[in-house]
Amino acid sequence: MADLAYNQPRKESWGSDELRATALPGVVTEEILPHLMRSHGITVLDSPRARASAVSQEDIDYFCSIITASDSVRLAHAVSGLHSRGVTTDDMMLDLLPAVARRFGQNWVSDESDFASVTIALGHLQQMRRDIGALPSHKLMPAGPPKRALLAPTPGEQHNFGVMIVDHFLHQAGWDVRTLPASSLEEIVNLVSRDSFEIAGLSISCEAYLLPLEKTIATLRRASRNSEICVMVGGRLFLERPELAQLIGADAAATDGRDAVRQAERLAAGALRLQTMG
Repeated sequence: MADLAYNQPRKESWGSDELRATALPGVVTEEILPHLMRSHGITVLDSPRARASAVSQEDIDYFCSIITASDSVRLAHAVSGLHSRGVTTDDMMLDLLPAVARRFGQNWVSDESDFASVTIALGHLQQMRRDIGALPSHKLMPAGPPKRALLAPTPGEQHNFGVMIVDHFLHQAGWDVRTLPASSLEEIVNLVSRDSFEIAGLSISCEAYLLPLEKTIATLRRASRNSEICVMVGGRLFLERPELAQLIGADAAATDGRDAVRQAERLAAGALRLQTMG
Protein backbone atom coordinates (compact mmCIF):
# COMPACT_ATOMS: atom_id res chain seq x y z
CA MET A 1 0.00 0.00 0.00
CA ALA A 2 2.96 2.33 0.51
CA ASP A 3 3.44 2.67 -3.26
CA LEU A 4 -0.09 3.86 -4.02
CA ALA A 5 0.72 7.56 -4.13
CA TYR A 6 3.69 6.98 -6.40
CA ASN A 7 1.81 4.71 -8.80
CA GLN A 8 -1.42 6.68 -8.96
CA PRO A 9 -2.23 7.95 -12.50
CA ARG A 10 -2.35 11.73 -12.77
CA LYS A 11 -5.92 12.87 -13.38
CA GLU A 12 -4.96 16.54 -13.46
CA SER A 13 -3.04 16.03 -16.71
CA TRP A 14 -6.20 15.15 -18.66
CA GLY A 15 -7.23 18.76 -19.28
CA SER A 16 -10.71 20.29 -19.08
CA ASP A 17 -13.82 18.72 -17.52
CA GLU A 18 -15.38 18.64 -21.01
CA LEU A 19 -12.43 16.67 -22.38
CA ARG A 20 -12.51 14.24 -19.48
CA ALA A 21 -16.24 13.67 -19.91
CA THR A 22 -15.86 13.01 -23.63
CA ALA A 23 -12.92 10.65 -23.17
CA LEU A 24 -14.26 8.90 -20.07
CA PRO A 25 -15.47 5.60 -21.60
CA GLY A 26 -12.22 5.02 -23.48
CA VAL A 27 -10.07 6.13 -20.56
CA VAL A 28 -11.82 3.76 -18.16
CA THR A 29 -11.62 0.80 -20.54
CA GLU A 30 -8.16 1.27 -21.98
CA GLU A 31 -6.15 3.08 -19.27
CA ILE A 32 -7.60 3.50 -15.80
CA LEU A 33 -9.36 0.18 -15.25
CA PRO A 34 -6.46 -1.96 -16.56
CA HIS A 35 -4.08 0.04 -14.34
CA LEU A 36 -6.24 -0.53 -11.28
CA MET A 37 -6.80 -4.18 -12.08
CA ARG A 38 -3.11 -4.92 -12.60
CA SER A 39 -2.17 -3.06 -9.42
CA HIS A 40 -4.27 -5.56 -7.50
CA GLY A 41 -3.66 -8.62 -9.64
CA ILE A 42 -6.98 -8.47 -11.53
CA THR A 43 -7.69 -8.42 -15.24
CA VAL A 44 -11.27 -8.21 -16.55
CA LEU A 45 -11.30 -10.11 -19.83
CA ASP A 46 -14.82 -9.34 -20.95
CA SER A 47 -16.42 -6.27 -22.43
CA PRO A 48 -20.03 -5.73 -21.28
CA ARG A 49 -22.04 -8.73 -22.45
CA ALA A 50 -24.79 -8.31 -25.04
CA ARG A 51 -26.81 -11.37 -23.97
CA ALA A 52 -29.58 -11.26 -21.38
CA SER A 53 -28.35 -11.96 -17.87
CA ALA A 54 -29.93 -13.00 -14.58
CA VAL A 55 -27.78 -10.30 -12.93
CA SER A 56 -29.71 -7.04 -12.76
CA GLN A 57 -28.52 -3.45 -12.44
CA GLU A 58 -29.97 -3.48 -8.92
CA ASP A 59 -27.75 -6.45 -8.09
CA ILE A 60 -24.70 -4.59 -9.33
CA ASP A 61 -25.63 -1.50 -7.29
CA TYR A 62 -26.21 -3.62 -4.19
CA PHE A 63 -22.86 -5.41 -4.38
CA CYS A 64 -21.06 -2.12 -5.00
CA SER A 65 -22.62 -0.66 -1.85
CA ILE A 66 -21.54 -3.66 0.23
CA ILE A 67 -17.99 -3.52 -1.08
CA THR A 68 -17.85 0.23 -0.47
CA ALA A 69 -18.79 -0.47 3.15
CA SER A 70 -16.00 -3.11 3.33
CA ASP A 71 -18.45 -5.57 4.90
CA SER A 72 -16.99 -9.01 4.08
CA VAL A 73 -19.60 -10.94 6.08
CA ARG A 74 -22.48 -9.17 4.37
CA LEU A 75 -20.77 -9.71 1.02
CA ALA A 76 -20.57 -13.49 1.55
CA HIS A 77 -24.27 -13.55 2.55
CA ALA A 78 -25.18 -11.52 -0.54
CA VAL A 79 -23.36 -13.97 -2.82
CA SER A 80 -25.23 -16.88 -1.20
CA GLY A 81 -28.52 -15.01 -1.48
CA LEU A 82 -28.03 -14.30 -5.17
CA HIS A 83 -27.27 -17.97 -5.76
CA SER A 84 -30.39 -18.99 -3.81
CA ARG A 85 -32.41 -16.75 -6.09
CA GLY A 86 -31.30 -18.90 -9.01
CA VAL A 87 -28.41 -16.86 -10.41
CA THR A 88 -25.73 -19.30 -11.55
CA THR A 89 -22.08 -19.10 -10.60
CA ASP A 90 -21.32 -18.68 -14.32
CA ASP A 91 -23.47 -15.55 -14.52
CA MET A 92 -21.84 -14.15 -11.39
CA MET A 93 -18.37 -14.78 -12.80
CA LEU A 94 -19.09 -13.35 -16.25
CA ASP A 95 -21.64 -10.60 -15.56
CA LEU A 96 -21.46 -9.50 -11.92
CA LEU A 97 -17.72 -9.40 -11.22
CA PRO A 98 -16.70 -7.41 -14.33
CA ALA A 99 -19.59 -4.96 -13.87
CA VAL A 100 -18.67 -4.26 -10.25
CA ALA A 101 -15.00 -3.83 -11.17
CA ARG A 102 -15.87 -1.35 -13.92
CA ARG A 103 -18.07 0.63 -11.54
CA PHE A 104 -15.18 1.21 -9.15
CA GLY A 105 -12.93 2.21 -12.02
CA GLN A 106 -15.51 4.75 -13.13
CA ASN A 107 -15.95 6.03 -9.56
CA TRP A 108 -12.25 6.74 -9.33
CA VAL A 109 -12.17 8.62 -12.63
CA SER A 110 -15.19 10.71 -11.63
CA ASP A 111 -13.63 11.52 -8.21
CA GLU A 112 -16.32 9.62 -6.28
CA SER A 113 -13.61 7.34 -4.84
CA ASP A 114 -9.91 7.82 -4.25
CA PHE A 115 -7.25 5.43 -5.49
CA ALA A 116 -6.73 3.76 -2.10
CA SER A 117 -10.48 3.15 -1.70
CA VAL A 118 -10.71 1.54 -5.13
CA THR A 119 -7.70 -0.66 -4.39
CA ILE A 120 -9.33 -1.85 -1.14
CA ALA A 121 -12.54 -2.49 -3.08
CA LEU A 122 -10.67 -4.68 -5.56
CA GLY A 123 -9.39 -6.74 -2.64
CA HIS A 124 -13.02 -7.42 -1.70
CA LEU A 125 -13.68 -8.29 -5.33
CA GLN A 126 -11.02 -11.00 -5.09
CA GLN A 127 -12.77 -12.35 -1.99
CA MET A 128 -16.08 -12.22 -3.82
CA ARG A 129 -14.61 -14.35 -6.61
CA ARG A 130 -13.51 -16.93 -4.05
CA ASP A 131 -16.96 -16.91 -2.41
CA ILE A 132 -18.61 -17.51 -5.79
CA GLY A 133 -16.18 -20.31 -6.62
CA ALA A 134 -17.01 -22.04 -3.34
CA LEU A 135 -20.75 -22.22 -4.10
CA PRO A 136 -22.27 -25.59 -5.03
CA SER A 137 -22.89 -25.81 -8.76
CA HIS A 138 -23.51 -28.36 -11.45
CA LYS A 139 -20.35 -30.15 -12.52
CA LEU A 140 -20.11 -32.43 -15.52
CA MET A 141 -18.77 -35.91 -14.84
CA PRO A 142 -16.69 -37.17 -17.78
CA ALA A 143 -17.40 -40.68 -19.01
CA GLY A 144 -13.70 -41.55 -19.12
CA PRO A 145 -10.62 -40.14 -17.43
CA PRO A 146 -10.87 -36.35 -17.19
CA LYS A 147 -8.83 -34.27 -19.59
CA ARG A 148 -6.03 -32.30 -17.96
CA ALA A 149 -5.23 -28.61 -18.22
CA LEU A 150 -2.42 -26.47 -16.85
CA LEU A 151 -3.29 -22.80 -16.27
CA ALA A 152 -0.88 -20.01 -15.37
CA PRO A 153 -0.14 -16.34 -15.97
CA THR A 154 2.85 -15.83 -18.23
CA PRO A 155 6.02 -15.77 -16.09
CA GLY A 156 6.54 -12.24 -14.80
CA GLU A 157 2.81 -11.39 -14.94
CA GLN A 158 1.26 -10.03 -11.76
CA HIS A 159 -2.39 -10.82 -12.41
CA ASN A 160 -4.21 -14.12 -11.95
CA PHE A 161 -7.88 -13.09 -11.78
CA GLY A 162 -8.72 -14.23 -15.32
CA VAL A 163 -6.79 -17.48 -14.85
CA MET A 164 -8.81 -18.31 -11.72
CA ILE A 165 -12.08 -17.66 -13.55
CA VAL A 166 -11.03 -20.03 -16.36
CA ASP A 167 -10.07 -22.56 -13.65
CA HIS A 168 -13.65 -22.36 -12.35
CA PHE A 169 -15.23 -22.98 -15.75
CA LEU A 170 -12.92 -25.86 -16.70
CA HIS A 171 -13.52 -27.55 -13.35
CA GLN A 172 -17.27 -27.24 -13.88
CA ALA A 173 -16.87 -28.85 -17.30
CA GLY A 174 -15.18 -31.89 -15.74
CA TRP A 175 -11.55 -31.09 -16.46
CA ASP A 176 -8.69 -31.96 -14.12
CA VAL A 177 -7.07 -28.55 -13.73
CA ARG A 178 -3.70 -27.60 -12.26
CA THR A 179 -3.52 -23.85 -11.75
CA LEU A 180 -0.41 -21.89 -10.85
CA PRO A 181 -1.52 -18.40 -9.66
CA ALA A 182 2.10 -17.26 -10.00
CA SER A 183 4.87 -19.26 -11.62
CA SER A 184 8.28 -19.21 -13.23
CA LEU A 185 9.12 -20.66 -16.62
CA GLU A 186 11.05 -23.39 -14.80
CA GLU A 187 7.95 -24.40 -12.81
CA ILE A 188 5.81 -24.59 -15.95
CA VAL A 189 8.44 -26.61 -17.81
CA ASN A 190 8.87 -29.01 -14.89
CA LEU A 191 5.13 -29.63 -14.74
CA VAL A 192 4.56 -30.26 -18.45
CA SER A 193 7.64 -32.49 -18.68
CA ARG A 194 6.56 -34.58 -15.68
CA ASP A 195 2.78 -34.80 -16.23
CA SER A 196 0.75 -35.07 -19.42
CA PHE A 197 -1.64 -32.20 -20.16
CA GLU A 198 -3.99 -31.84 -23.12
CA ILE A 199 -4.13 -28.06 -22.72
CA ALA A 200 -1.84 -25.33 -21.41
CA GLY A 201 -3.63 -22.03 -20.81
CA LEU A 202 -1.54 -18.87 -20.39
CA SER A 203 -2.65 -15.28 -19.85
CA ILE A 204 -1.20 -11.79 -20.17
CA SER A 205 -2.58 -8.37 -19.28
CA CYS A 206 -0.64 -6.16 -21.68
CA GLU A 207 1.65 -6.13 -24.71
CA ALA A 208 4.80 -5.96 -22.59
CA TYR A 209 4.40 -9.66 -21.83
CA LEU A 210 3.90 -10.76 -25.44
CA LEU A 211 7.52 -11.75 -26.12
CA PRO A 212 7.89 -13.61 -22.79
CA LEU A 213 4.65 -15.44 -23.65
CA GLU A 214 6.00 -16.43 -27.07
CA LYS A 215 9.16 -17.78 -25.42
CA THR A 216 7.12 -19.66 -22.81
CA ILE A 217 4.94 -21.33 -25.47
CA ALA A 218 7.94 -22.49 -27.51
CA THR A 219 9.76 -23.78 -24.43
CA LEU A 220 6.83 -25.69 -22.96
CA ARG A 221 6.09 -27.33 -26.34
CA ARG A 222 9.68 -28.61 -26.50
CA ALA A 223 9.54 -29.87 -22.92
CA SER A 224 6.00 -31.28 -22.92
CA ARG A 225 5.53 -34.95 -22.11
CA ASN A 226 2.47 -34.79 -24.40
CA SER A 227 3.86 -33.98 -27.84
CA GLU A 228 0.36 -32.96 -28.98
CA ILE A 229 -0.23 -30.43 -26.19
CA CYS A 230 -2.40 -27.49 -27.28
CA VAL A 231 -1.80 -23.95 -26.05
CA MET A 232 -4.62 -21.52 -25.34
CA VAL A 233 -4.01 -17.85 -24.47
CA GLY A 234 -6.18 -15.16 -22.93
CA GLY A 235 -6.16 -11.50 -21.97
CA ARG A 236 -7.49 -8.17 -23.21
CA LEU A 237 -4.76 -7.91 -25.85
CA PHE A 238 -6.13 -10.99 -27.63
CA LEU A 239 -9.67 -9.60 -27.52
CA GLU A 240 -8.45 -6.57 -29.41
CA ARG A 241 -5.99 -8.42 -31.69
CA PRO A 242 -6.94 -12.13 -31.91
CA GLU A 243 -4.49 -12.69 -34.77
CA LEU A 244 -1.61 -12.34 -32.29
CA ALA A 245 -2.39 -15.77 -30.82
CA GLN A 246 -1.28 -17.61 -33.93
CA LEU A 247 1.68 -15.30 -34.49
CA ILE A 248 3.20 -16.20 -31.11
CA GLY A 249 2.63 -19.93 -31.55
CA ALA A 250 -0.64 -20.49 -29.66
CA ASP A 251 -3.44 -22.68 -30.97
CA ALA A 252 -6.36 -20.51 -29.82
CA ALA A 253 -7.35 -17.42 -27.82
CA ALA A 254 -10.26 -17.49 -25.37
CA THR A 255 -12.50 -14.49 -24.77
CA ASP A 256 -13.92 -15.54 -21.39
CA GLY A 257 -14.45 -18.55 -19.12
CA ARG A 258 -17.18 -20.17 -21.18
CA ASP A 259 -15.23 -19.68 -24.39
CA ALA A 260 -12.15 -21.18 -22.73
CA VAL A 261 -14.10 -24.42 -22.19
CA ARG A 262 -15.30 -24.43 -25.81
CA GLN A 263 -11.81 -23.80 -27.13
CA ALA A 264 -10.22 -26.39 -24.84
CA GLU A 265 -12.74 -29.08 -25.81
CA ARG A 266 -12.27 -28.29 -29.50
CA LEU A 267 -8.48 -28.38 -29.29
CA ALA A 268 -8.41 -31.58 -27.24
CA ALA A 269 -10.81 -33.31 -29.66
CA GLY A 270 -8.68 -32.24 -32.63
CA ALA A 271 -5.48 -33.50 -31.00
CA LEU A 272 -7.17 -36.83 -30.20
CA ARG A 273 -8.24 -37.26 -33.82
CA LEU A 274 -4.67 -36.65 -34.96
CA GLN A 275 -3.34 -39.20 -32.47
CA THR A 276 -5.93 -41.76 -33.63
CA MET A 277 -5.06 -41.21 -37.28
CA GLY A 278 -1.38 -41.52 -36.47
